[in-house]
Amino acid sequence: PTVEDRPLARLLHRSVDVGAYVPPELYQAVAELLAFVYRLKGEPR
Repeated sequence: PTVEDRPLARLLHRSVDVGAYVPPELYQAVAELLAFVYRLKGEPR
């Protein structure tokens, strides 16, 4: 599956360098995305 969240992608691209920490104001959005990915990893294929 593909997740598309263009506003989040643009904000991360604009705000965060590769290898840098995610700023606290984006924790919730990134946590939701990671939770989605981790749920997918637990599903049988």
